[in-house]
Amino acid sequence: YICQKHAPNTLHRCQRMCKWLFQFMLVVVFYLLFCKVLDGGAKGLSFSECTKMIAFVTILHILAFVGAWVASRPLKLPQRIAMVFVASQKSEGMSLTIITAIFNSDDVGLYMLPVVVYHTVQMILASLLTGYFRAMVERADCEDLQLIDPLADPECQVSPENLLPDEDPEPKF
Repeated sequence: YICQKHAPNTLHRCQRMCKWLFQFMLVVVFYLLFCKVLDGGAKGLSFSECTKMIAFVTILHILAFVGAWVASRPLKLPQRIAMVFVASQKSEGMSLTIITAIFNSDDVGLYMLPVVVYHTVQMILASLLTGYFRAMVERADCEDLQLIDPLADPECQVSPENLLPDEDPEPKF
């Protein structure tokens, strides 16, 4: 409160700086993780094998994503979307420790590569679907609001023609 009252622009500048700093730290962490993965070299990993692994991990993540969407069917839309994002996420930070404990060898980097790819795929897929899911929630909110009071929100208002049910072009017998 004190900061907002006496220096209103400072908070905004600090938030922008922290956002930039967080993104920079994320890039550094990914770079260091990538260095750890390929520390001992590629050890015979060919481009075709790497491509197959990326395709397999992508398909695996999409299956987990779709499975979470189907399993969350009884939930309301916002909770369902949250479930989809959370259920398909895996922790990259703990995986290095676990893989190192299980496989005590120099090839830990190669064992870590699918985890790094999975994390990258989940970030890309989540960023692609966030706008779509937001539009779904906003559309559902507008539909719910119009059922209660059609004139409540100017952004959700529809013309009177849209409130009438659609007529079938062909009568059903």
